[in-house]
Amino acid sequence: MKEIERLVEIVKSDMLQRFPQCQHTVMITLWDDGTHQVECRHGNLDGTRLYRSTYYNGELTFTETDITGKVMIIGKSGESHFKYLSDSPN
Repeated sequence: MKEIERLVEIVKSDMLQRFPQCQHTVMITLWDDGTHQVECRHGNLDGTRLYRSTYYNGELTFTETDITGKVMIIGKSGESHFKYLSDSPN
């Protein structure tokens, strides 16, 4: 558990360095094979961008996603991606 707590601090620190005092959410994904991913998310105030600081497989990454007109899909294994609402069948 100490390892997860350490990774939470890493992703939170990364996010707060980019966006001081921002509201954020931390998501921890634990898989059956013992691997894990720790992610800190922050969205801008107008709801058009999502920022993610992610620690997975020994690597810290930062992504910025335009979420205008999109929905987040979270798969069975915890991976997430965005899909335009216009791509959905009627």
